[in-house]
Amino acid sequence: MKRECRLIQNTQITFRKEENGAYLYDPDSGNLKYINRVGTSLYELCDGLHPVEGMIARIAGEYQSVPMDQVEKDVDRFLADLLQMDFVKRIT
Repeated sequence: MKRECRLIQNTQITFRKEENGAYLYDPDSGNLKYINRVGTSLYELCDGLHPVEGMIARIAGEYQSVPMDQVEKDVDRFLADLLQMDFVKRIT
């Protein structure tokens, strides 16, 4: 995914935050996904203001013991999953 890409949450999605993560639910497709704390942080950054590069930097800063290439790969995969399930939309 391009580092300058910005994502925004699909307004049709139900987002229910829990103690250790959150649930995303699409009532139209029936898609349901549980996301952990890191996933919740990333989903909340899908506000159209934060580019993917900034999301990666934020997660890398919080989890400094994880190699940067692993953070990049994990964030890319997670965001691609959200896009595929239509929980977020690409705006740039």
